[in-house]
Amino acid sequence: MSETSGLIESADDARNTFCAVNPHCLQSIVRLAQEMAVIASADIIDEDGAMLCASGVTISRSIEVTLGQRRLRQPFEACLELVPGISAEDIADDCRALMRQTPALALLGTNGGAAMARALGELPRSGPLALLLTIAKKFNPASYQNSLAAMIVGSGLATGLNLSACDGDVLMLAALVKDVGESYVNPQLIDGRLPAREWPQVAAHPAIGHAFVTAFTDFPPALADCVLQHHERQDGSGYPRQLSGAQITPLATLLGVADCVSAVLMGGAREFSPDARFGSFQAERVTVALTLVPGEFPPAAVAVVAASLAPLAETGRGIAAGSFARRILPTLQQVRAARLLADALSKCAPTPGLAAIGCFALAAIQRFDKSLRATGVYDLSQLGVLESDPLLMGKTCLTVDEVGWRLRHLARSVYLRTAQRNEDLAPVAELIAELGALD
Repeated sequence: MSETSGLIESADDARNTFCAVNPHCLQSIVRLAQEMAVIASADIIDEDGAMLCASGVTISRSIEVTLGQRRLRQPFEACLELVPGISAEDIADDCRALMRQTPALALLGTNGGAAMARALGELPRSGPLALLLTIAKKFNPASYQNSLAAMIVGSGLATGLNLSACDGDVLMLAALVKDVGESYVNPQLIDGRLPAREWPQVAAHPAIGHAFVTAFTDFPPALADCVLQHHERQDGSGYPRQLSGAQITPLATLLGVADCVSAVLMGGAREFSPDARFGSFQAERVTVALTLVPGEFPPAAVAVVAASLAPLAETGRGIAAGSFARRILPTLQQVRAARLLADALSKCAPTPGLAAIGCFALAAIQRFDKSLRATGVYDLSQLGVLESDPLLMGKTCLTVDEVGWRLRHLARSVYLRTAQRNEDLAPVAELIAELGALD
């Protein structure tokens, strides 16, 4: 499967794309085979008819050399059996353990246990999905726990919004498998401060996940759509297809909420200052992420999350005195500089496409700037008030931290839009650099 896969509609077409052996997925499977029994459940034959591995043979490291860059008659993943693979009971146990460790998730999933158990009953006990979930649990625990957290949040949303059993199951299972496409992306690119130029490879994972679900499961199309669209946003600022409004399915918008909340609570791509890390300001961090851009997420879903986390409100410990100005000024300066560059690009770009990208970036920066202004950080007369209240300073710094993360993500979005439209990257290079995503 290519790392830059487009949208695949039919199961046959989807399976055909996976007949090309993906080196990153292959490496993970070989690594798993060193610890667990991975057995060929069918003959593995290349497209020219050459037998590469007979059914019943235990997979070993030599298969990596044998397969190489070959194209197979059947996807490699579909020709394997894992003994024993991850089970629904294992996942349920892991969800419960995560809730015990994370107070916010315990609150969000309080009433969702029965719904999660019902949804997990729909999981296949073997096959490609069980294989990749097992790989995620063993070798990428951060991603696995993020998916569990999203599933827990999804259970709370399903209960709080009174979704039907069918829609609730789709939402929760989509949360569990939303990042399965990451198995086909270079693992060195998944976490951390990724340079903008590498972003298109990672941004392909929802489309790859959609193809995987279509090819290898009996899940309904609505679930595959959720996987494809869980990073799309109502204002068109998401990826991989920059959908907006009614182009995004309602369940996908809810999955976007669950994904955002899980990302904040579990860390991952979002990087926070030391005073805002896990265990402090949990409820406030989630609220800032969900409300920084008005209308980005469904208000009813945001209200459910806020109500669930209300017992954690005001439990933050504030920040150390004397660090406030040092913490906020770099971000304020960055916003101002980026706004000027985006404005110039929108007015003076050499092509209409680049001008549109400039307008997109400028609108996003203006929304972030508005949220910063609402905290009072631009009003020098209010700094004394803020600095006298460590708790209020802490909450303000949460907004600054979130804006900093959004600026880095905006750099990736600008790069992705420019590359997708085959525009010259030179006119946007300075803007991307100012937004903080380049090495």
